Amino acid sequence: MDPLEFCIKSLSYPLGLILETLPVEVGGQKLVVSETLKVPELQFLARCYLVARGLYEALPEEEKERLAGDIKNIEEWKERFPPSRLSEKSRKVLESPMDFLEVERGLAVDWVEYGKRVSKVSEEYETILESYRKTEGSKASKSERKSAFMSATADVLRNLDVEDALLLAYLVRENGELEEFLLASLGKHNEKFHEEVVGYFRGLSS
Repeated sequence: MDPLEFCIKSLSYPLGLILETLPVEVGGQKLVVSETLKVPELQFLARCYLVARGLYEALPEEEKERLAGDIKNIEEWKERFPPSRLSEKSRKVLESPMDFLEVERGLAVDWVEYGKRVSKVSEEYETILESYRKTEGSKASKSERKSAFMSATADVLRNLDVEDALLLAYLVRENGELEEFLLASLGKHNEKFHEEVVGYFRGLSS
């Protein structure tokens, strides 16, 4: 999985499903959504944000409503990074993304495929929820509960592929603490996921 796909799926797994289907070309001054995705040369943070916004803006209104929480998460993610570390063009992209978007073709999420992938990780998902529920009733500190969760989920997470790991993280996102615990456990126990995260943060710092 390349860093851009990892970034998009970490923000919105359904938008990442769309990205899988589009050939990506680099060049030009704007992000152009057509039969291909033409992406301007930008710092990684701005490129990931602009692609996520472009995929979202190309959706029909009903799908935009369905992914309202995702776009909120994407906008909040953008705000975590100080503008001072960005080039002038990248800052402009984050401030006024619509000035850098050109949608020539509408897109749609393949919800049937999404459902199949969710079904594939259903057992792991239930194990994660059950492991977290056991920590919720504990009087231990948060760090102790997190450690217990990580121990309980080590075996189920160790051999997951990165695709499934990202989907599971997306499925638990509404519970911020559970998402935090899960990502920590994946980072510790799943070597492939850890390597992708390292590459992701390296890109964000460039």
